[in-house]
Amino acid sequence: MNTQAPNKLRLYALHGFLGCKSDWNSFDPSSFNVDQIIAVDPFQQRSVDSLKAWAAAFTSKIDTSITHQNILMGYSLGGRLALHALIHQPSLWKAAIIISAHPGLTDEEEKKHRLEQDKQWARRFLAEPWGPLLQTWNQQGTLLTSQPLQRKQADYDRITLAYALQCLSLGVQEDLRHTIATLPFPILWLTGEKDEKYTSLAKHLVYSHPHSSFQVVPGSGHRVPWDQPHLFQTRVRDWLSQIE
Repeated sequence: MNTQAPNKLRLYALHGFLGCKSDWNSFDPSSFNVDQIIAVDPFQQRSVDSLKAWAAAFTSKIDTSITHQNILMGYSLGGRLALHALIHQPSLWKAAIIISAHPGLTDEEEKKHRLEQDKQWARRFLAEPWGPLLQTWNQQGTLLTSQPLQRKQADYDRITLAYALQCLSLGVQEDLRHTIATLPFPILWLTGEKDEKYTSLAKHLVYSHPHSSFQVVPGSGHRVPWDQPHLFQTRVRDWLSQIE
């Protein structure tokens, strides 16, 4: 099957915590009307110790060939990482799709609390039996809006998971709202109908960024692409078709 798209768009896709590159395998380029989907493992480099350092390392490897234009898509933690990459090197990107992602906490005490929570989770991911730990993880409020995805311990390195929880924690992230508002390209914010927290966050971001669009996916929770894959790919494809 020829999946070449006439607009020559290259879509980089970043998964979330406990995600895998293979999570994007169910979407082929034609489902988004792009030329290529490049699934990225955002945690493969444990040498970087901050979100900004991650963004610098990631953007340094982006293909800048003039034959393609780059779109960046990120889900949850991958969405937060995507925001940092967009801010670090905005000239690399034609547009972005941010799914169920947080722009940053504004209260310092809340940041400290979140970082401590993530450090506790990191210790648990290093030490506790996989099955019960995964069940507890999926009982968190935001994730309860979605069906859990099947995850095998063999697919992960626990040290890498602990690294991601601490070094890329929301608790160490700056509030990006002001900087997001200055980005010069279109952004599509997607959230699930059942995910009230992230839907509220996205609405306010759209108001502050003149090039943003916001869509709520019916019947979906936090894990939008996998809760409602057909609606998700339709929303992304239709939006990309409007990008000039």
